[in-house]
Amino acid sequence: MATQPLAQTIYCDEAGFTGNHLLDEQQPAFAYASVAIEKPEAEKIVRRLHAGSPLQGPELKGARLAKSARGRAVIVDALRSIRGCYIATVHHKRFSLACKFFEYIYEPVLARNNSLFYAHGFHRFVAALIYVNFLLKDEPTEDLVRQFETFMRTLNPADAPILFGGAAANATTDEALLEVARFIDGYRDVILEESQYVGNWVLDLSLSALFPQIALWGERFDVISVYCDDSKPLRELTPVLNAMIGRTERTSMVFGGKRRPLTFNLAQPVQLVSSASHAGVQLADVVSSALVKATKEPESDWSQTVLAEVQPHIHEDCVVPDLTPLDLETPKNVVNAFVLRELGERAERGADPLSGMPEFYQLAHANARVFLSNSV
Repeated sequence: MATQPLAQTIYCDEAGFTGNHLLDEQQPAFAYASVAIEKPEAEKIVRRLHAGSPLQGPELKGARLAKSARGRAVIVDALRSIRGCYIATVHHKRFSLACKFFEYIYEPVLARNNSLFYAHGFHRFVAALIYVNFLLKDEPTEDLVRQFETFMRTLNPADAPILFGGAAANATTDEALLEVARFIDGYRDVILEESQYVGNWVLDLSLSALFPQIALWGERFDVISVYCDDSKPLRELTPVLNAMIGRTERTSMVFGGKRRPLTFNLAQPVQLVSSASHAGVQLADVVSSALVKATKEPESDWSQTVLAEVQPHIHEDCVVPDLTPLDLETPKNVVNAFVLRELGERAERGADPLSGMPEFYQLAHANARVFLSNSV
């Protein structure tokens, strides 16, 4: 009789959690980390760290350690002790919110052929546009984004009168943002209808960071057991992960030019536990807390050491600001600017946003070359 493979234990924790509040001024970054380590080895490392440098309290807490020189030395020691055994992800919250803006404003309208727009990087163009205008403290954009965040928490259109009052286009004179506002005004009913199906933690970044990490561990190990520090969002979201219990097949999809694993084999339901009694979770907390601190203050020598140490373990699905889609000397970006305007005009006319769009993209590519040659 064939023996079943032993499950690899994975411990997970986050840092910088603010739930649905992605515009929090004090916590601009969110990080998640997962450590593949068995309980005895994790406990051995934590005991050694305590013995080498007496610390406050029995539990390793990355945020507390990062406040002192001695604690920061312990963090570096911990990171070196688990080299090759962890994955880390960092999300810039404001840029993440700009990405969510596309997901919940544009995606519902374009859903029937969303692959066309994703293939051309239109989602990146819109996210960069929203983010850079917010960064420049453009008042209409700030109002738009802040009301969007509020709406996604309450799902009450009355909390976002600029977005859903029917006159978003009157709130700005910026040409690009005007097209976004016209899109919202024209397709408001579709956007609001789809918003009825979102969950309570729609802006929280926990699952969007955790799932890709667990999927990657699932490629490296036949079976995994996952332990996460308990949190309210994960209590609601872990059923999505638990659907993978006993899934031995391996499926994936190509998205954005990259192959993404979709399934993994869980030995048991994801365990939501207290970090105080799980040394592995404490190590994951140290990784994520160090990454948040170093991302917030990247100029210090300690931060540079941490970032260099963590870099080989960074997951490719980090969400960090990318303004390259706004470079209008690049043909594909010019195309997306044309598409933004076209969708705004269709919204104003009440036209089908998807009819003939593949052909429009072809025409836009030809016009982009003309546009660039004339601008030289």
